Amino acid sequence: MKRIVLLLSTVLPWGMRRRILNCLPGVELHPGSRIGLSIVSPRRILVMEEGARIGHLNVIWNIDRLHLGKESRIGQFNWVSAIRPEGTTIFDAYPDRRSELVVGASAGITQRHYIDCSDSVRLDEFSAIGGVRCAVLAHHINLHTGRQGCAPVRIGPYSLVSTNCVLLGGAVLPDHSILGAHSLLIGDPGPSHRLYVGSPARPVKEYPPDLAYFQRQKIRTF
Repeated sequence: MKRIVLLLSTVLPWGMRRRILNCLPGVELHPGSRIGLSIVSPRRILVMEEGARIGHLNVIWNIDRLHLGKESRIGQFNWVSAIRPEGTTIFDAYPDRRSELVVGASAGITQRHYIDCSDSVRLDEFSAIGGVRCAVLAHHINLHTGRQGCAPVRIGPYSLVSTNCVLLGGAVLPDHSILGAHSLLIGDPGPSHRLYVGSPARPVKEYPPDLAYFQRQKIRTF
């Protein structure tokens, strides 16, 4: 019933939609938050803090939890989903798995990205997935067991994923770092305050701590 209400309310004016959704279990939408014309249907938890925004024509489906921090943003035309293992033993070897997207305060996702949340995907404060056509894949084939596996993905605070990048399960973009365009991020590639590029991504440049991008106090609107 909860998912039916979430879907049917999509076309309602936002004020009415927010009041209806806040009556559902696990939903907490701040009066200053807003969802555009998008399908947003997490199975258990939906939290949007003050100033959080989701734009138009996004699909957020089959994940357990969506949490948007204060002044965070999800732009337009993004697809966020997960493998659902009901009735199977697909993820039995991963009891700590969390199917969630957590976007920290003033962090953001621009547009036309694909994000698989079969395990946790987390953007820390003031971080961003920028450009277009990035893919975040939290599940994989475990070649040793011949079965599906999964691992969380984290983007550190004040870090930026540039256009057309791929982040695989277990990837960590270090704090105050940039992942260059068309790069592949696997695991934790190294220290903070670096530019990482390539496939797989490697550090090629060090940034000073006082770089303007690392000192921002407010996210740009997109």
